[in-house]
Amino acid sequence: MPSAAGDAGPMDWARLLSAARFRGDGVAASDPGLSDPRSAFQKDADRVIYCAPFRRLQDKTQVHSLPASDFIRTRLTHSLEVSAVGRSLGVVAGRQIIERHRLRDRMPTVGKNDFGEIVSAACLAHDIGNPPFGHAGEDAIRHWFAHTGRPYLQIDGLSPRQRADLAGFEGNAQGFRILTRLTGWRERGGLQLTTATLGATIKYPFGSLGPHGETRRKFGITQRDDRAFQAVAADLGLPPHADAPDGFTRHPLNFLVEAADDICYLVVDLEDAFKMRRVDYATTKDLLEPVAGADLDRYGEVEPGDDTIAYLRAKAIGNLINQTVEAFLDLEPEILAGRYDGHLLQSVDAARALARIRDWAESTLYIDRDKAIGELAGTEVIEGLLSLFARAAHALEQVGGEVERLDGVHQRILRLLPQPAIMATDRYEWLLRITDYVSGMTDRYALALYGQLRGLGART
Repeated sequence: MPSAAGDAGPMDWARLLSAARFRGDGVAASDPGLSDPRSAFQKDADRVIYCAPFRRLQDKTQVHSLPASDFIRTRLTHSLEVSAVGRSLGVVAGRQIIERHRLRDRMPTVGKNDFGEIVSAACLAHDIGNPPFGHAGEDAIRHWFAHTGRPYLQIDGLSPRQRADLAGFEGNAQGFRILTRLTGWRERGGLQLTTATLGATIKYPFGSLGPHGETRRKFGITQRDDRAFQAVAADLGLPPHADAPDGFTRHPLNFLVEAADDICYLVVDLEDAFKMRRVDYATTKDLLEPVAGADLDRYGEVEPGDDTIAYLRAKAIGNLINQTVEAFLDLEPEILAGRYDGHLLQSVDAARALARIRDWAESTLYIDRDKAIGELAGTEVIEGLLSLFARAAHALEQVGGEVERLDGVHQRILRLLPQPAIMATDRYEWLLRITDYVSGMTDRYALALYGQLRGLGART
């Protein structure tokens, strides 16, 4: 994935704030509409909120699979909270950037809200490609391709990049597919978002193979979606990535999207763990107070217990927003030059306190027994569904795509898949399609479908 993107040199905010829409075969100027007061970026947020994959996030795991309490955050509530934090980050940073670069001289209508709206819309979409059962679901898909599904990758027709796309399944790359291909105007640009929002969404703007042919642990673009991202990168003027010959430099606002995500999951995962009584009050308070800062003037007005932790969570997020914007503005010259590839929260005053929360979560919360049981159950469900659909799709490939030549069982399985007609002889394409389908399921739908299919199988 190459060099069709921006010119050499620092990135230009006038291009990075592009309101051009990705249409599938390129980009086109955004139509403001005669009577619509919404900006193009507000429309992006609306399109994400109203699309089916976003609604499915209400039943996808954030940390705790299938929790008994409705209070516990799902991917949907997490995404909404990240969007709120991201909007604040964008608005506060945008005000300074407009003045620093005198953007109104070249863009008379630009406002601080444009920055906030782009970051907010990108935050809404940042987890839209996650499969059921959270990160355990990503691991389950990779595990399936490494073991049961491995024979499907061992044919001459697949390129090393295509094998890496499948074997290293990545929710970030899946999110780009959903936004640009799998929902809305399918195959014609998907939700047809602005390039600014799409660019700000992509945390890993490169493919699945590293410079020496090794599979990357994280990537953002499959081979199938290269042309789409090249069009987006070219419109935004993203320069080639210094260490990734197949990719581009991150959109600067993606650093704010990443920070909003990190702020929310570090702080609110702790609050959720407290609500589920997986961590005691004293430990939670001890971890949050240093992040919340010394200005706790109304601390004594809330009742000790749940209200105190909620108050500390709110103060911690507010404190981190201010510190993150300060770090972003300090690092902006390096970011625009493509020389910065760190994490903003590593540069805030509360970095050490956040590291304590992260260490506690990794040593305690993320290895909780109940959490592990839920993840293992999800792994069996995902691998079972992938095996079932892959056998039927492979059988269809073997008969040249002629559904009527399949036996009744395989025909019935294929009827469960969306658009079975596309399940033809292209191995890479049908493996992508069944992965699209399974990764798009909610936790409960995947669990119910797998249970139903196992029951039907037993009666056959």
